[in-house]
Amino acid sequence: MSFASGNNGGGSHSRHSSYSSVHNNSNLVDDGSGIGCQPLTGLPPSISKQGWFTELETIWPGQRFSLALEGFSTSKSILFHERSKFQDILVFRSATYGNAMVLDGVLQLTERDEFAFHEMMVHVPLFAHAKPQSICIVGGGDGSCLREILRHDTVQRVVLVEIDPRVIYVTKTFFASPGGSAKTYGNVDRSMSIAASFDDPRVEIVNEDAATYLENQPSNIFDVILSDTSDPVGPAESLFQPAFYESMHRTLKPQGIVCVQALCLWIHLDLISDLVACCADIFDTAEYASTMVPSYPCGQIGFILACKDRIHSCRRPIPRESASNQEAILSKLRWYSLAQHTAAFTLPRFVEQRLEQKYEEESNLYDENGDDDDFWGTATTAIDEKCFLQWLPCLRSWFRPTAVSTPSSRILLIDDDDDDDDDVNVSNAVDKDDDGDD
Repeated sequence: MSFASGNNGGGSHSRHSSYSSVHNNSNLVDDGSGIGCQPLTGLPPSISKQGWFTELETIWPGQRFSLALEGFSTSKSILFHERSKFQDILVFRSATYGNAMVLDGVLQLTERDEFAFHEMMVHVPLFAHAKPQSICIVGGGDGSCLREILRHDTVQRVVLVEIDPRVIYVTKTFFASPGGSAKTYGNVDRSMSIAASFDDPRVEIVNEDAATYLENQPSNIFDVILSDTSDPVGPAESLFQPAFYESMHRTLKPQGIVCVQALCLWIHLDLISDLVACCADIFDTAEYASTMVPSYPCGQIGFILACKDRIHSCRRPIPRESASNQEAILSKLRWYSLAQHTAAFTLPRFVEQRLEQKYEEESNLYDENGDDDDFWGTATTAIDEKCFLQWLPCLRSWFRPTAVSTPSSRILLIDDDDDDDDDVNVSNAVDKDDDGDD
């Protein structure tokens, strides 16, 4: 994962700490490659004298993830530690997960399990699209999403928007080969190295704030946008604002799909339901899917998939014209499969109930006085007309807002009891206009 945004910059991966999101860059030096950096010496604050890395973050209170370093010594186990213009970057060699990348004290990826996230992040939306040709990656400086996208022979152009070029340098240096020397699962496809993916002629790398980049792009240019962002604190806050979601919607082509990293259902369920509601307000559909990644909080992370100008669920893969390419892709993967694709949308009952509750809350507010004009006449001072995510700076208290936006789309909750129906059961989808006309 990666983050490519923000008021204070951006880095590379979906989970981000705020403990040093603003750095003093007065001592930055040039490393000879044209990229300013400040080498850091001594033991990083996230690594103990006993040789254990422990995450430094408060966004998942009451728990921390730790990894032992291999043959611990500062000269051998700590492979890289410096401060770029945007963030603290650490790479260490773990005892059981291979090389690991840490940004501002938070683990971003390990060689052992990154495929479980990136295969799902990429192949679920791309296989749900009939012919993905033009792709944008928001963040993604670790190159893993890029590697997976380039497996699809329909893809003609990939724009990778990563604000911190130093993350790409670190990736090429320490994560060039899939799996590295870590203990791996299944047969690793080493023909698709991350380093080679950056040099593919279809790839355009843009070192810019992603929110600014999309704001300045013309409409209807991308088939799929992958928002591989940090959590909504610190530098990545602007990537969780309504304006950014609206920019993604505008730059998508008709039938386009957005896939957004969407946190952990065990810790962030209220925020997830809010994000799904926000996406449903801007896009035509919004769905939450889930996968397992051992080195992420609680071993789980999710995605929100939202579609433009289509009401069909992303739950079912769309058969490709080139069946041979589909078979070739699937034969190289270790996590994603067509069965995993569909299963990712089967959610625990308590998650479904929370999403349903969010829709009911919105419906009650919307219909309280019988018409939307009266609703907005009394509520516009309290909330934004698109969604309430402008309140994100308050997220540290994990607030629950008292007012939410007008429901204007479908939050798709799939009924898994009917396995014979390959199409979306529209009766299980929330009606966009609340008029019963599906």
